[in-house]
Amino acid sequence: TMCFSAGVSFVASAGLAVLGGVSLKVARKEERIIAFIPIAFAIQQALEGIQWFALGRGCISFLSGYGFLFFALVFWPIYVPLAVYILDKKKRKILRWFVGLGACLSSFFLFLLLTEPLSIASVNQSISYNFRIPFDYLATLLYMSVIVLPLLVSSHHMFRLLALAVTFLGFFTAVFFFETFISVLCFFSAIISMLCFFYLKRKIPNVLK
Repeated sequence: TMCFSAGVSFVASAGLAVLGGVSLKVARKEERIIAFIPIAFAIQQALEGIQWFALGRGCISFLSGYGFLFFALVFWPIYVPLAVYILDKKKRKILRWFVGLGACLSSFFLFLLLTEPLSIASVNQSISYNFRIPFDYLATLLYMSVIVLPLLVSSHHMFRLLALAVTFLGFFTAVFFFETFISVLCFFSAIISMLCFFYLKRKIPNVLK
C-alpha cells in the first residue's frame, strides 16, 4: 500500500509550484495555458495537504475538501480539452466536441457538489471523498474519456504521451485504490504534469509518429 500524507502532498505542491513558475517563464504566450497546469495541481495538492491536518475537524476539512473536488471534478474536465483545443489547430473540428462534453460534465459535477452531502475519511492511507453520483460508473467513464480522448486524438505527441500515462494510471488506481480513486488519480496526474515542462522546453522526442 502506498503511503499518502500531508507531507507528501505539500512536497508535491511545492515542487509543482516551482516547476509551474519556471514553465511560465519559458512558455510562449499561447502556451501559458499548458504552463499553468502544474500550478493548478500545486494548489490542488496543497488543499489535500490541508485536508490531512483538518480531517474530521468540520469547517476547514469541508472547505479544503470542496476546494480539492472543485479542481478534480469541475476544473479539469473543461480545462484539459480546452487547452488541447487552443493549442491544436489541426484537430479543432473534433476537439470542440470534447470541449462541449467537458463543459456539460463540469456543470453536472458542480451541481452535485452544491446539492449532495459530502463525507471525507481516511481509507488505506489515502483520502476518500464520498457524495452521491448518479450513474457513477458511467460518470467515471465519461470523466476519464473527456480528459484522455482529447489528448489522444491531438496531433501533438506530448499530449498523446500524457493520454497513455493518464490511462495507465486510471486503470491502476481503479484496481488498487478504488475507494479513494479521485484523490489518488489526481496525485498521480499531478506528478506526470511534469511532462508539461519538458514539452515547453522541447525535450520530448516524438516517439509516437
